[in-house]
This record gives sequence, structure tokens and C-alpha cells, in this order.
Amino acid sequence: MKEKFIIVNAAKSDPEAVYSPSESSYINIFEDKRIRHAFISKLIVTLGIMCLFIFVEEVNTYVRNNTTIFWVAFGLTFFCLIALICFGNLRRMFPLNYIFLGIFTLCEGILLGSASAVYDT
Repeated sequence: MKEKFIIVNAAKSDPEAVYSPSESSYINIFEDKRIRHAFISKLIVTLGIMCLFIFVEEVNTYVRNNTTIFWVAFGLTFFCLIALICFGNLRRMFPLNYIFLGIFTLCEGILLGSASAVYDT
């Protein structure tokens, strides 16, 4: 039988804490190595897309001249957020949750990359 965790606001200093009834204590969600690796992989994808927009001059020039990419990425990011927040079953259905999280990660990378391309460093 799987152990059920209750998400509560454990402490102001550790917002990721989860209460485990069987252990009668709080545990940190990020102690699981798989969760940390999944988060880091999404971060690397986002940073890679941002670097593409910042350091490739052709992409940078194209994004500066065409703001459509920014607004499409913004709309898709917002759509994915609303879908994942409002439809609880979508978050729990195996292939769809990964598809939406993948789309969200790519759109967030494009959104941040196109916003970063506007500024000179």
C-alpha cells in the first residue's frame, strides 16, 4: 500500500515540507533524487533555449523584429498553466501530464528567451 502524504504549510522556513502521517514528521519533497533530477533537466532545457535566443545572432535579430513569437509563447504558457491548474484529472493522467509539462517547459524557454533577446548584455 502506498503511503499518503498530506501537504501542509509546515514552517515558514521550509515551504516544500510535507507531513507524513506514518512517520509523524515533516519531510522535504526535494529529498527524492528523481524529483531533483527532473527539475534540473527542465531547468537545463529552459536555459538552453534561452541561450539559443541570446547568443545566436540570427535568432536574436528575428525575435527582436517579430514579437509574434513572444505572444504565442505567452499564450501557450498561460493556456498550459490554466489547464493544469483547473483540470485536476489532467495532472494525474499519465501521457497528458508529461505532454502538458513538456509544452509548458518549451514555451517558458521560448518566452524567457525572446524576452532576454530584447536586452543587450
